Amino acid sequence: MHKRTRNSASAVQAGGATGCSLLSVGPIVLLSVILTMSTALLLFGCSGSSSDRSASSSELADSTQIANPIVTVESTDDLNDQLKVRLDVPDDVTIESTSVIDGTLGEVTFIFDNQRYIYRGMSAVEGEDISGLYYEFTSRMETTLNTQPCVLEFNESGPGLCQWYDEQAGIVYSISVGTGASYDKLVNMATVLIALQA
Repeated sequence: MHKRTRNSASAVQAGGATGCSLLSVGPIVLLSVILTMSTALLLFGCSGSSSDRSASSSELADSTQIANPIVTVESTDDLNDQLKVRLDVPDDVTIESTSVIDGTLGEVTFIFDNQRYIYRGMSAVEGEDISGLYYEFTSRMETTLNTQPCVLEFNESGPGLCQWYDEQAGIVYSISVGTGASYDKLVNMATVLIALQA
């Protein structure tokens, strides 16, 4: 008889008996069950709110750390002052914008003869592509303009660029168009810009 009661109490503690009152197992077991359930609720509640808090903090961090990588400056002289990169353009062009990108790349966007050009310069290693054009070009050639070796890449009447490296200054330059490219158009503009750097 005594043995049977002990087996029933074990079953109740393990949660296996049915039809028994929880009070019949005694106040210590009841207190253990309450404490266990409270601890579980506390842990699950804290972990949920903690992840909510960290998600909010993460979102806040993302929103505060994203800075505009493009900063407009007043003139090409400002580019030279900030980056030590000369991006002088002819007097007969219409300048649309003058910018510093990511604190290292100078850019002048201008219009000449109804064509928009993007002129860029940056301290970089020779051969680094700073044009911002990501195309498979059908034409690629090397030439020398004003004693300056240059590489031209373009799709006829599409996008195109001419890029050169000033070895003494350690600066890569590029002139590019998004559309309307031709060998003559790129070479003629690059020749003028290289002459202005001399």
